[in-house]
Amino acid sequence: MELIKRLAPKVKDNFTYEITEKTTDQDFYGYRQKDGKIHLFGTDKVCIAKAFGKYLENCLGIKITPCTSDRPDIDTSPLPTEEFSAYIPQKLRVFGDYTLYSNDAWRWSFEDWEYFLDTLAINGINMAVNLVGNEGVCFYTLIKMDFPQDFALEFISGPAFYAWQMSNRFYNYVPSKSFEHIERSLEMGKKVVERMKELGITPILSTFSGLVPDITTKLFNAKDVAITDKWAAFPKTYKFRIDTVNFRRFFLKYLEVQDEYIGSSDYYLCNQLCASAIGTKKKEIAHLENCAKELDRAADFFNENATLVFSSEGYRKEFVTKIKRCNTLILDIDSAMHEQTNGFDGCEFVLGNSQHNNSHNSMQGDIEEVAENPFLSCKEKYENLVGAGLFPENLNQNPMFFSLSFDILTENKKINLDSWYKKYEIARYGKTDEFSNERIALYRKTCYSKENSAVPVGSAICTRPALNLRHTGLYDRVQSLYDNKDLLRIFRSLENLGCDTDGYKYDLVNITKQLLDNEAFPLHTEIAQIYRDRQMEPFEEKSKKFLEIIDDVDSVLVCHRLFNASCYLESLKKIAVTDDELTYFIINFIASIGLWGPMIEDNQRYDYGWQMLGNFLPCYQKIRWEKFFEHLSTQFKFLGFQEKARKQYFDRDAFTSTPFYADMARFEQGVILTFNPPEFEEKDTVKICKDTVNKYFVKI
Repeated sequence: MELIKRLAPKVKDNFTYEITEKTTDQDFYGYRQKDGKIHLFGTDKVCIAKAFGKYLENCLGIKITPCTSDRPDIDTSPLPTEEFSAYIPQKLRVFGDYTLYSNDAWRWSFEDWEYFLDTLAINGINMAVNLVGNEGVCFYTLIKMDFPQDFALEFISGPAFYAWQMSNRFYNYVPSKSFEHIERSLEMGKKVVERMKELGITPILSTFSGLVPDITTKLFNAKDVAITDKWAAFPKTYKFRIDTVNFRRFFLKYLEVQDEYIGSSDYYLCNQLCASAIGTKKKEIAHLENCAKELDRAADFFNENATLVFSSEGYRKEFVTKIKRCNTLILDIDSAMHEQTNGFDGCEFVLGNSQHNNSHNSMQGDIEEVAENPFLSCKEKYENLVGAGLFPENLNQNPMFFSLSFDILTENKKINLDSWYKKYEIARYGKTDEFSNERIALYRKTCYSKENSAVPVGSAICTRPALNLRHTGLYDRVQSLYDNKDLLRIFRSLENLGCDTDGYKYDLVNITKQLLDNEAFPLHTEIAQIYRDRQMEPFEEKSKKFLEIIDDVDSVLVCHRLFNASCYLESLKKIAVTDDELTYFIINFIASIGLWGPMIEDNQRYDYGWQMLGNFLPCYQKIRWEKFFEHLSTQFKFLGFQEKARKQYFDRDAFTSTPFYADMARFEQGVILTFNPPEFEEKDTVKICKDTVNKYFVKI
């Protein structure tokens, strides 16, 4: 099996495998000894891969998931002492989200994709959303519909933002000037889809979203084009109406181009179409029903076996249930909609799990809910539930939460967190001890509790400076909902465990970063009150302490490559062919973790994709705070700093609401073009984390 050759080349000859017939409607997998070798068996390719993954976990203490940072060197393969087998009640195990591509995957080389897809397979994933190569599909669709090449190229947003273009939010944001970049995206897309199929993973491919350049109104019938309102200060967008001949022509051409350049599938994601019409009036319902019939007819004409896949976020009964020629599948992204829609009105659906935190790297996730395996209870109520899914917006965060989330996709029972966590520590740290139950209990009480996960977690350090900190990005919070002393107890316990694996170092960095960020919020509250009370000396003292925390957080973050901005820029060098393309990629990346929104108009989504990264903190977040504290120090003799701007967006001050923030905006825009961090340097990560924690917290 090629997957084993790639993941365990030293022991590849010690395995045999066999695809077995199903005896029930459930998938089945396992391993046993046979003729002196490890014999893997399962009902399809993915089940064989899952059997291999389970063997590694049970017999070698190795757990490989797409969210782990280290790649184990497998140089031994003992024969199993007992046979293992299990049924998988989830027919479909679905992974992927458009946002994941723009937050993370666009920076991957094919070697990264290869490893990622292998890890999906050994975790039992048999269906995955694919956006790779979509820029090229969009480009050639426009070309073959007689758009000028320059207009087609300018239409396509940069890879760090393209996911939002596919959701019809905007177009032409940080666009590429390189035709070669478009060609390479197609090459990568073709390789990824081919590898998915080799592994037995069914790709969910894209469809034409309706979004077109503004010149469309001159090249085609303008009445066929709907002009939508601005999204968060981005320019207006133009979309073909679904119930028009031109929409059908573009829809079919898009699928033809995709089939030619990337590959085929029977599953097509159409969620942006489902969400395009809203309202409850009779004429609007009639419009939705008519649009569904038109979409159904077009998809069936292209592929009579087509299944149209929709996201629950824009589900409309009047739209989806009127699709009759094609099959439909609903992805209940975060399990929030199936109860409200009576199980999506009988349509087949997948029960999802998602962390809607964009690329933010705060510690968060409800592990209690995941371990309960909600698929089982939901299946008892809804026969049309056909699977479980994981739809993260990024993978470089919360490895414990995501590792558990991957495990539950194939589980036929609830997971005991105490025993699960002990095995998790062995795989991640190389060992465990008698205090593992205490650690998992503290995780369940603090960052991975239901209460802490109910609202996305922001960051006091990464928040745009203000006297009243309300949100870092959109809709999140900056204050902690648990006692920081409990998180400190986890750190001290891991400190006593003492390991040297990459996963151990990652977790120490992660916890240290979170401990200090949790301390920064009450300190800011104190600084704000001191300023209001016009106490100059305490203000200077406390503001220096706040900046010192940022420096110390940065000294910790630079220790690990997944927290170090320099390493992300190094990954861009691997995929960029020219210096100009590298510059373009860097602009994409820095804009996505900093400014994010429009660079000219008032930016409503600033810090939307914030990340706390080493080498970026001192160049961006720290300088913002220095500017803020310096400005406050000049206001002591005057009326004071404005606490809340008149103009608000998403419960935050407008981007350029005052002369001070207009100056701040100019600085933030400038960082995109000037950021040049030092190269990554190996450091004594464990010692630096320990020293930093000891500086701020009493040894317990």
